[in-house]
Amino acid sequence: MKTLKTLALATAVSAGLLGAGGAMAVVVDGDLATDQSIGKFDITLTTNTMIRVWGLDDVSEDVDSVSSLPTPLATDFCVYTNGTNNQFDLTVSTGKGFELYNDGNSGSLEYALEIGDAGATQKKANFNSETNITELFDAGASQPDPAQECSTGNMSMQVSFSQTGLNALPDGTYTDTVTITVQAK
Repeated sequence: MKTLKTLALATAVSAGLLGAGGAMAVVVDGDLATDQSIGKFDITLTTNTMIRVWGLDDVSEDVDSVSSLPTPLATDFCVYTNGTNNQFDLTVSTGKGFELYNDGNSGSLEYALEIGDAGATQKKANFNSETNITELFDAGASQPDPAQECSTGNMSMQVSFSQTGLNALPDGTYTDTVTITVQAK
């Protein structure tokens, strides 16, 4: 009976030691000593790739005359990533295919977007109905804090229209929705 209890205890102890997880931590316990004892342990922190786009504003303009329209209309926004070399893909999609449509459906106006980064490449890319809508950008070494308001954007965007198309538009309100998607590299 005593042998059976000893075997059960040995099995329980080894199961507890061996079944406590996959990798063993690099922990070194100190020895019992009279003057000092030294122990060691590791600290490990693993971060995931993160990305954020924010600070986008609606772009709108009331036009009294075609000649008063500031072309292009401009705005800044922010992109943060901790991905490789601060690089990210930016994809633009629109609800109406890079065209503004009148609420009353009495006309439309094509537009184009130029988006640029403030990174080392100073890259600019044009997005319209005839271009590839995904481009690689650099968020720059000095990126905005993703936890703060986007007060100074590291990305710029300009919306431009054909002057000829503007001259032919009936009065009305012309709209489209632009979606910007960023993906860390």
